[in-house]
Amino acid sequence: MLKQLVIVDPHGIRCDLYETAEGLGLSPCIVTQNDHLGMLPPDADVSICTELTPENLMALVQKRQVSGIWTPDPKYRSVVREIAEKMLFPHWAIPPYQSFLKTLKENPAVADLIHPEHFVSSVEEAEKAVNTLGIPVYIQSMQSGNYPKRMEVDNVSDVSLAFNKVKGSNDSSSVSVAKLPKSEVYWAPGFKIGREFKPIEIISVTLSNNMYRVPIRYLVPAELNGADYTNVVDVVRKVGLHLPHGVAAITMELIYTDNGPRVMSIRSAYDFEPVLKKLLNRGYGLEIDHDLLRIFAGHPPESTPCWEMASAAQWLQPSSGIVQSVQGIDAAQSVKGIREVGLSLEPGDTVSHIEDTEQRDRIGYILSQAASTETVLGAIQIASGCIHIETKPVLD
Repeated sequence: MLKQLVIVDPHGIRCDLYETAEGLGLSPCIVTQNDHLGMLPPDADVSICTELTPENLMALVQKRQVSGIWTPDPKYRSVVREIAEKMLFPHWAIPPYQSFLKTLKENPAVADLIHPEHFVSSVEEAEKAVNTLGIPVYIQSMQSGNYPKRMEVDNVSDVSLAFNKVKGSNDSSSVSVAKLPKSEVYWAPGFKIGREFKPIEIISVTLSNNMYRVPIRYLVPAELNGADYTNVVDVVRKVGLHLPHGVAAITMELIYTDNGPRVMSIRSAYDFEPVLKKLLNRGYGLEIDHDLLRIFAGHPPESTPCWEMASAAQWLQPSSGIVQSVQGIDAAQSVKGIREVGLSLEPGDTVSHIEDTEQRDRIGYILSQAASTETVLGAIQIASGCIHIETKPVLD
C-alpha cells in the first residue's frame, strides 16, 4: 500500500493533484523546478530540483524512502517508469511491443471483434496476406504504447517498403495486415481496473488523407446514433475483459464494418495523451489526471461529467519545408468557440510530412468548445483558415 508519493511536476502548476493525493492519504511530495508555488498549502512538502535527471530523482526517492513515484508530465513518463522498475514500485508500464491484437485474434471469445485478419513477421508473409485480401490494405505495427505506425498499400510492390517502415528496428514486434478502413473511426479511451474495462467516452476521429493515416482531429461527442453508440461500448467492454489485468490507461480504436464495430488497434500506456485529456475536460469537465492518480493509489475513478458540451481538437498541417513565418494566431484565438491554440513551430524549424503522432504534435493544434458539434467544427474551420504557416521547400 502506498504511503508517500513523489509527484514529479516540473512547472509546479498542478497544485490540484497535491490536494487529491493528500486526500487519498498518500503524503505527497511535489518535486519541481519552480520555486514560486503560491497555490500550494503553506505546509506542503516541496522539493526544488533544478535538474530533473534520472540520477537526481532516484537519489531523492531513495533518501525519502517513499513507496511510489508518479508524474502528470508526459516528458517524464519514461524516467518515472525507470525509477519505479528499479525500486519495485507499482507502475502501469507494460512491454511497449506487447501484441494485444494478435493475442486477442487467437482467442475464440473475441476473435470476431478484431478487425486485422493477418499477423505477420516477415515481408514474404505480408505479401501473401496482401494477395489474399486484395488491395488496398493497411499494414500497421503492433506496438501498444504509442499510436501504431500505419501505411496504406495500394500496390503489391510497396509491401516491402511498408512492412519495414512500420516494423522499424524492433525484431520481436508483429505486424498486422487488414483491409483499409473506409468508414468512420472511433476511439474509446478508458481504464482497465482488475478484470473490467471501463470506457470513459467514445470519440470520433478523423485520419489524415495521406498514406500514413495519422489522427488529425478528435470530436466529442462522437457522431453516433444511440444504437451504434451502444454497440461500440458493448464491443470495447467485451474485448476489455480479455486484456491483461491491472493496466490503467487503454485506448481502443474501432471502425464500423458490415458486421458492426470492430477493433483496429489497442494502445496501453502510462497515461492518455495530453490533448485527449483536454478534449474530455472541455467536453464534459472530466479531470482525467485525478482519476489516473486515484487508480494508481488503488482507488476507483470518481470523475463524473459536470456538463455536456461538444469539443474538438484539430492539428495543423502546413506544407513541408523550413518555416519562414507564422501568422494569424491571435486571430484564430479570437474566434468564438476557440479555447486554445497550441503552436510548437517558429521560423527556422523544419516541417516534414506527417508520418506519426510525434511529428504531428511538433506542429500544433486548435481546441474548440461549444454547445454543439456543428458549432465546434465551424469554429475549428474558421480558426484554421486564420493561421498561415509559410514554409520554404528544403531543396530550394
